[in-house]
Amino acid sequence: MATEIQDLSELISSSVSILLKAYRETNTPFPDPNQPATPQSESFCASKTVLDATNIIAAAALQLAERVLPPHISLMNIVSGHFKSAALRTALELNVTEILREAGPQ
Repeated sequence: MATEIQDLSELISSSVSILLKAYRETNTPFPDPNQPATPQSESFCASKTVLDATNIIAAAALQLAERVLPPHISLMNIVSGHFKSAALRTALELNVTEILREAGPQ
């Protein structure tokens, strides 16, 4: 197990390096989660290099979490997934993003 989690960690690290290099080479700022998406950032995120790196990072991170978390926590994450989906749908349908944006950083 120790070598497996080390391999996953190295895979994440190398993919992050690829991702950041792609942003640096094109002088594209890394997306800020506190700022709205722009057409430039969205189109750049669709490039094959960026898409591949982000998919590898996400998949390896999920696999790493499954390897290191206790089984009951992993099971709870899987079982409670539908609650997260319902909460996201509620937030989307009630325009919570726009309400929070109008409220400002209070």
